Amino acid sequence: MAYSAEYKDNVDFRTKHAAAMERIIRASIPDIKSYKVLSGISDKEGADGVVHIDQGDVLFRVRREACTHRDFTLRSRELSGKTSELDMIKEGYGKWFLYGWVNKDIIDDWVLVSLDAMRAAGLLSKTLLQQDNYDGKTSFVCFSTNVLQEHGCVVSSYFTNAAQKRPKPRRSFF
Repeated sequence: MAYSAEYKDNVDFRTKHAAAMERIIRASIPDIKSYKVLSGISDKEGADGVVHIDQGDVLFRVRREACTHRDFTLRSRELSGKTSELDMIKEGYGKWFLYGWVNKDIIDDWVLVSLDAMRAAGLLSKTLLQQDNYDGKTSFVCFSTNVLQEHGCVVSSYFTNAAQKRPKPRRSFF
C-alpha cells in the first residue's frame, strides 16, 4: 500500500517524539513492565498511535507547534462512515489518552487523561456539540483541560508559562 507524503510526514513527526511520550507515560503510570508501541495505527484510525502497557492501552496524539489551543479533542464523525474515535472510546477502547503539544521541537505541554474517568463521569454520554474539522471530512468534540481536571479525569499534566500566554482554549462543547 502506497502512503501519501503527508502520512509519512505525520509518522516521522510522532516517531521523533516517541521517546518523550514514553518518558511521560512511564513517569505518570506506576509499575509498567511491558511497553510496546502498536504498529499499523494511524491518525485516520483514531489517535496518532497506541501504546500497550501492562495496565491497558494508552492512546496518544502529538500536536504541532501551530496548534495553539490547549484543549482535548476527539474525532466524533468520519465522512467515510467509519467508526469515530469518540465512538470507540465510548465503547471502552483505551484506558488513557496522552495529548502532547510541541513547541520549538520538543513536547512542551502535555496532559494524560483517564478515559475510564471520563466514561465514569458521564462526560462522553452527554450531548456533545460537534465542530467540523478543516479537512471537511471529519468533525470533533472538544473538552477543556480545566473541565477534565474538575471531573478528576487528569492523571498528570504539565503546562509551561509559555502555554499560559497562548490563546485560551476553545470553548468546551458541552
